[in-house]
Amino acid sequence: MIALITAIALTATPTVYKCTGADGAIAFQSQPCPGAKSERVELRPEPAYTPPPQPPAAQAAPAPAPPAPTLASAPPPPRAVSYRCEAENGEVWYRHSPCPIRVTATHGTVYRPGGAATVTSRAFVQQTEVTRTEACREISAIDRRDRPGSTRDETVTPYDKRAGRDPC
Repeated sequence: MIALITAIALTATPTVYKCTGADGAIAFQSQPCPGAKSERVELRPEPAYTPPPQPPAAQAAPAPAPPAPTLASAPPPPRAVSYRCEAENGEVWYRHSPCPIRVTATHGTVYRPGGAATVTSRAFVQQTEVTRTEACREISAIDRRDRPGSTRDETVTPYDKRAGRDPC
C-alpha cells in the first residue's frame, strides 16, 4: 500500500494554468483562471538522478607529486664581484662596478715662464675580477694613499653607509 502511494506521488505531476489577462499580462497558477483566458500547461516530470559511473577499482593510483624543492637544491646566490682597474700609466684602483675603458691620466707638471701646466693624456684601463673581500681590503687599507690611483677607488658616502648601501 505504501509503495503504491509513493509510486503515485512520484509519477503525479502538478497541473498548471497559464492565464492571459485583458491587458496581455501572463500569470501561472494552480487553479483555472476566472474571467480570463486560461490554458492548461503540461509539465514534464524531472528525469531521475543517475549518479556518474565510478572508475574501476583496479586502476593504479596516480603517481605522487614530485617533492617540493628544498633550500639545499636552490642555486647559490650570485658571487659578489669587484674589479681591479689598472691604467697604462701604472695607476691601480678598485671598484664594485666595471672599470671604465679609458681615463685621463696625469703625467706631471711642466713649469713654463708663464706658469705651471699639468700634462695629461688618455690611458686605456685593464680590468681584472677580484673578490669583494679583496677589493674592500684594498680600498680601506691604511697605506692605500701610497698606491698610485688610490684616489680613483670607489668610495661610499656617509649617507649611503647609514642607508645600508655600503658593499663592503
